[in-house]
Amino acid sequence: MISKTANFLAHTALGLAARDCTSGFRCYRRRVLESLDLDRMFSNGYSFLVEILFKCTRLGYSVAEVPIVFENRSRGKSKISSREMFRAMWTITRLSIDRARYKLFPRAVREIAAPRLRLHPGREHPWSK
Repeated sequence: MISKTANFLAHTALGLAARDCTSGFRCYRRRVLESLDLDRMFSNGYSFLVEILFKCTRLGYSVAEVPIVFENRSRGKSKISSREMFRAMWTITRLSIDRARYKLFPRAVREIAAPRLRLHPGREHPWSK
């Protein structure tokens, strides 16, 4: 239930096309990771998974998903803490504000941010879609 809610929020607020935004089962090409400023990533834990996916798609990298079989928990309780849930909600809120700002002021953001970004070839700026 928690995962479904988090995925719905990430899809809706961040415009992510990936079906599972919270999965930790991912592979990244080396050049993709090198193009990201990982030292400036705000998130950690589950929030990091959403933030890195958001930044990769905004920089124009494609994301391919390979389905895995996941058995729902039949007993016990979730290992995600309420603190981690709050952190994930804050990350989605923060990134959605950034997304809205980039859509409203693309030229200003491009002039400020683009010189520091290493964009995927063919992308005018990281927030075009």
